[in-house]
Amino acid sequence: MSTAEQSDRRAGKRTVSQIRIFIVDDDHTTRETIGAILKAVGCRISKYRNVADFLANIRPTDFGCLLVDIRMPGMDGIQLID
Repeated sequence: MSTAEQSDRRAGKRTVSQIRIFIVDDDHTTRETIGAILKAVGCRISKYRNVADFLANIRPTDFGCLLVDIRMPGMDGIQLID
C-alpha cells in the first residue's frame, strides 16, 4: 500500500481497492465486460443477473456503488433504486 493510500485510509477515505461495485444486469456479456474493466483498475466486484439475486445476497452493512440495468425482466433497476 502506498503512502498516499495509507494517508487516505487514516483520513477515512476509501481507496479504489476498497470500493465494491455491485453490478446488476441480466445480460451476461455486459456483466462480465463491465466487471472485467472495473476489476482491472482494482475495484472489488460483485455481479448479479437480476434484482432478486442481488437482494438475496446484499447485507445491510455492505457499502459500495450500484451499477444497475434499467431494463430487466421482473423488477428493473429503477424499481430497485426506488
